[in-house]
Amino acid sequence: MEEHEKRDPPWTLPCGHTVFDPDQMHYCTYIGVAHLEKNAKPFERNLHHADEHQFIIVHQRCELGFLQILFEIDQIITILKEEQYADANLLIARITGWMKAIIQDTALLNTMPPANFLKFRDALMPASGFRPWRPADAPATACARTPHPTGVTRRA
Repeated sequence: MEEHEKRDPPWTLPCGHTVFDPDQMHYCTYIGVAHLEKNAKPFERNLHHADEHQFIIVHQRCELGFLQILFEIDQIITILKEEQYADANLLIARITGWMKAIIQDTALLNTMPPANFLKFRDALMPASGFRPWRPADAPATACARTPHPTGVTRRA
């Protein structure tokens, strides 16, 4: 017998909402809000700076967006095999929307002064790709143009 079957209604869900049917699907449990909140917190440590929380949330949102894009690409491949071109176009437009959302999300990081990021950067090592850029890092061929097999010129 499940825990909720031992008590009389109403029941309190893990998200804190009350229901009268123990099998009722609630938004918070359907979306997994408690799980999202748990994963939004730094892993078993205190924040090094308040901006670290924003850094984590922005990156998690981007990862979820990328996951959705991969899901949509799989759907596109399936429906193209079935020659459902109009449906594929809708999904391509959806991917474009996700990419725009990811770009907007990453723009939120611009509200974080670099000095604040540096306060928790070391905690990310070696996972962080952040390092100061130097002109010497740019390859000499970055602006070179190469012919594309279609005849269109593209950057190398």
